[in-house]
Amino acid sequence: MSYQENIFDLFKKVHQRDKDQYIKDWMVNWTYQDVRTKRNVKYEEGLPEDFYEYNGPGDIVNWMNWQNVEKPDYFNQEQVNDLIEKSRTFDQKVYEKHGLELSLEFYDQCVARNNAQDYVLANFYQMLGPISGQRVMDFGAGYGRQANLWSQNGDEDQLFIGVDAIPKSYCLQHMYYSCTDKKLHDYAVSPDSFKITDDSKGIYHLPTWRLDLVPDNYLDKIVTIQVFPELNEKLVKYAISQFHRILKPSGMLLLRDHMSSWRPGHKMDTDKHLTDNGFTLEFKPHIRDRKDLHGIPRIYRKTNQEILEQEQPNREERMMETKIMIESVIGQKNMKRIKSLLKK
Repeated sequence: MSYQENIFDLFKKVHQRDKDQYIKDWMVNWTYQDVRTKRNVKYEEGLPEDFYEYNGPGDIVNWMNWQNVEKPDYFNQEQVNDLIEKSRTFDQKVYEKHGLELSLEFYDQCVARNNAQDYVLANFYQMLGPISGQRVMDFGAGYGRQANLWSQNGDEDQLFIGVDAIPKSYCLQHMYYSCTDKKLHDYAVSPDSFKITDDSKGIYHLPTWRLDLVPDNYLDKIVTIQVFPELNEKLVKYAISQFHRILKPSGMLLLRDHMSSWRPGHKMDTDKHLTDNGFTLEFKPHIRDRKDLHGIPRIYRKTNQEILEQEQPNREERMMETKIMIESVIGQKNMKRIKSLLKK
């Protein structure tokens, strides 16, 4: 039996192994779905229901059905057409590998456009200096869809990290990542030897409760799409504190969700918490949610102390400002005296 076939058993094994040392209950809860289940609220047929069981690769069909809502055209066709085609080609390969048939009725305008828009948003800003953009994390990775386009960008030095704590999504991610041409390092498969290192590029996969395995000041970018509003407040705060630790100074955090209009997991103002805890908002478009784009994207940077310091005047600049102010005051007084003499 291959790792892919028994990944659910391996995930349960590392969960049990790590339970006492690393796991808090709030780390492994999907609050929105947990509350929905407790209230016995059912999804319509064809959508996933039990997120704590994994039945095999076929689970991706129901999960992907969630996206069968046409996405608004925030970017023009020239920006996304090639990405949509690449996304479709890859997902067809995934489905064929597992004897599944990919329905194309909604795919291009829903799933593929969603993938393309996220990829453009995460890459349309120039990364300067030590922020190369080659070390990327997808937090709350769903079935793993961000790896579709990231794994096809032709960058041999790319290091991609997928993170999740929910059994079904973690197992689907493992299956999905296994279909790329990148080497997969999965914590659930080899927990004792798992180590994130530049010596072995590819895709690293780990559960949320082991974010401690990501080195400090290591990542260039973190992407978290439609995730934070559905988690509990403790988990959101924990994730943000970890993001601040593992991002390089000026490293990028891309969020896209419905902000205050959809917060079923908590009522905390996530954006305020970010700005209060070491992040600077760099980009937020003035757009209509669900009409111009499905979710409001925001790009934050981990606040860089060097940049803050350069924005403060140095000693020479302060002395010059003081000199100019004194001269201005003295000049104003002299002008008053001259005017007074001229009147006499």
